[in-house]
Amino acid sequence: GRRIAVQVAEFAESLGGVPWDLIELGPGRGLLMADLLAGLVQHAPQTHARLRSVTLVETSAMLRAQQRARLDATLGSIRLRQIAALEELAPASLSGVVVANELFDALPVHWIVRRGTQWFARAVALNAEGALELVDGDEAAAEIRSRLERFGLCAAEGFSGEVCLAAESLVGDLSRVLVRGGVIVIDYGHDAATLARPERADGTLMSYWQHQAQ
Repeated sequence: GRRIAVQVAEFAESLGGVPWDLIELGPGRGLLMADLLAGLVQHAPQTHARLRSVTLVETSAMLRAQQRARLDATLGSIRLRQIAALEELAPASLSGVVVANELFDALPVHWIVRRGTQWFARAVALNAEGALELVDGDEAAAEIRSRLERFGLCAAEGFSGEVCLAAESLVGDLSRVLVRGGVIVIDYGHDAATLARPERADGTLMSYWQHQAQ
């Protein structure tokens, strides 16, 4: 968080020395934001002095309570705003820096499989014995098929992969509310050409049980 603060300060200063907003998507318990604010005080105190608001976008009420408890003592006169979704913000209402750490790879996806010349959604169902099993569901919607074609994914029989429409929607929401500034996204992933290779024919979706990959 303290190292990210250096980059955040550079973005904020590029706005011309005016009051600015800091936004974090999926802030969890507020640990990263606490370190980031401490880093601003240490590395860029004048930039920190112009920070007018911190907006935390978090769906969990329990985590929002933990964020308040962790940050209240350090915010001083800086306004803290906690919301469940960017849709709650007015258009063009923020000017500053957005931070998202390991958020995009946690968004819900559509899991798709190629059967012949068509793509189908993969789903989980109960079989006759009452056990869970993977099944092919409905044919993939047009907006999903267009992205599979665009990026060359699931191009052969039996190949499966994921399409995250939620990521595009989130980026659209950011462009709606952010007037000026920058977005720092920290995540893992591969480019489309790598994801389309035969050795990744099963896609990248993983399941976990008791913190162990299944």
